[in-house]
Amino acid sequence: MARGLAMESSLRRNVPGEMRLYVLCLDESAYECLQALRLPGVVPVRLETLERDCPDLRAAKGSRTKVEYYFTCTPVWVKYLLNQCPEAEVLTYVDADLFFYSSVEPIFDEMQGQSVLVIPHRFPPRLAHLVKFGQYNVAFQVFRRDANAFICLDSWRRSCLESCAENGEAGQFGDQRYLDDWPANFKGVHVLRHVGADVAPWNVEQYKFTQNHRQVLVDGIPLIFYHFQGYRQFSPALIDPGLLCHGWECPSSLVVFVHVPYVRAMQAARLKIANSSLGANMGKGETRGYAADDAISGASHLYKLRFVMEGHAMLCVCGGVFYSNARWLRKLFKVADSIRSS
Repeated sequence: MARGLAMESSLRRNVPGEMRLYVLCLDESAYECLQALRLPGVVPVRLETLERDCPDLRAAKGSRTKVEYYFTCTPVWVKYLLNQCPEAEVLTYVDADLFFYSSVEPIFDEMQGQSVLVIPHRFPPRLAHLVKFGQYNVAFQVFRRDANAFICLDSWRRSCLESCAENGEAGQFGDQRYLDDWPANFKGVHVLRHVGADVAPWNVEQYKFTQNHRQVLVDGIPLIFYHFQGYRQFSPALIDPGLLCHGWECPSSLVVFVHVPYVRAMQAARLKIANSSLGANMGKGETRGYAADDAISGASHLYKLRFVMEGHAMLCVCGGVFYSNARWLRKLFKVADSIRSS
């Protein structure tokens, strides 16, 4: 929920004019939270509403894992909204773990009347093997209300309802590998060239980050949005930025210009939830979740310790955010031990 709220606040700042954001709530808690917050322009929709509209989606639920079922929902959700909102000439799907840093207008300017927009993963040569997960990323897609888009979307919807295997089947990965054939098989599909859209842990090592008058730049071009896939918060002070799985440590420029604003937005989102009527009814708000997480198991503690000692974690200390380095952390632990012993 905090990710979604952080995304919503950043998107609102960077979309010109009025914005209407429809949120598919995958459980009742998410729906109740959004109802309690009453965010302007945000329309929560229960999952059961989508299932009633598409009986085939409900039928597929029993034979798939939770993640595979969520994959199946994506094109069904997009088609449902196009049917429910006839006034919408263009509909954009966004993942909850995106965060926007500048105007989205360059994306639509580049699309220039095309029917469908997809964004490539842009894997560097070192990670070229990850293409097995798809050429394009299901994180930000645009569908125009025209015949080309509906033909493409209907094909995607049928394919996902038939199968959304997360692994195992050759040439398939959830809802994502189906996009590989879109530019060749459907008219009006545009592959975005702007490198400032969907910068992510799997491609970020290729870019240089700078800042000019508070504008974050990636290779000198405005960063539109970063995809915080793999970002996890172990406790109020310990964060995994989601880069270790790709074998890369981020430079200080990425921490300061990209990650720090997101960490602060996440903190503000958690505070918003805790201060809402729903948060009050939950008791301790965000601290309740942290306490439960910290007590899960010894294995969980070892996992956190591994991240800290390998220097792949971010620390939040007294309002500051730091990307840790193993040598610096060991010195910090020694100082703490000396203070404790004295």
